[in-house]
Amino acid sequence: TAAASLARLDDPRAVEALVRTLNDYTDEAHSGMSLSAYALIGLGTRIAPVVVPLLASDDQITRTRAVAILRKLASGDEALAPLGRILDGYDPTVTPEASAAPARSAAEWVERNLQ
Repeated sequence: TAAASLARLDDPRAVEALVRTLNDYTDEAHSGMSLSAYALIGLGTRIAPVVVPLLASDDQITRTRAVAILRKLASGDEALAPLGRILDGYDPTVTPEASAAPARSAAEWVERNLQ
């Protein structure tokens, strides 16, 4: 995709483009993730502040992909392990209101530790 190409080129517009296309081009054969989700993971820890707000999305697919991205990042980076533990309590299949507490905790952790 064009967004993934921007990421490969390390273009400053890449992260915004990847977030906008997060639900496009689903990888149904493997994980249910999308090309943009894979590209965001590839950008590493720096994308956590952009992805955490997606935990509060009205769209369940967006919430599911956001938490999967963040959990993948946390599993590969000891500095993000506390974020991973916070996300253990997050369920993207319930309403945003029902998962508001862990989403808020994740946002607060990112604000304190990554920005």
